[in-house]
Amino acid sequence: MKNKPEHTAIADTTEAERSKAEEAPETRELSADDIIAAQDIVIERVEVPEWGGHIYVRAMTAAARERYIESVRKTEGKGRNAVEKIQLEDSSAKLVQNTACNKLGSLLFTSAHIKKLAAKSSKAMQRVVDAASRLNGLDDDAEQEAKNVLAKSDQTEGSNTDSQVS
Repeated sequence: MKNKPEHTAIADTTEAERSKAEEAPETRELSADDIIAAQDIVIERVEVPEWGGHIYVRAMTAAARERYIESVRKTEGKGRNAVEKIQLEDSSAKLVQNTACNKLGSLLFTSAHIKKLAAKSSKAMQRVVDAASRLNGLDDDAEQEAKNVLAKSDQTEGSNTDSQVS
């Protein structure tokens, strides 16, 4: 039998977030089976006139997204001096390779295509990259949201540290 907490609280929510949550329609609580069974990979059609038609772009699985992010991340330095940097070379081609698909969601490209994709029109690639970034939480809005969460976390940690030292 699992221990159930006597009460739960939503931590670190702003008044606006609480208000928005209160206005949201009531939804049912999901079970592990519900989550596993959910068909949650979104596929979106993208017009690419430079290529003479359209393709589809899909959301990556969580594992594929992590592999993509790791493939464009480069660590410089060691230990406390280590700094994570984004390696831009071929990053757009890698994103397209991981997201361009047919209407059923089967990927069109393999890693063997990355250099050829990198040689395509930047305007055409940007159309695909924009859709892929949005679908996978890699766009500017997602980046800003992550920065806001980190800033809020840093402020909370700072205030916790201050309150503990008396």
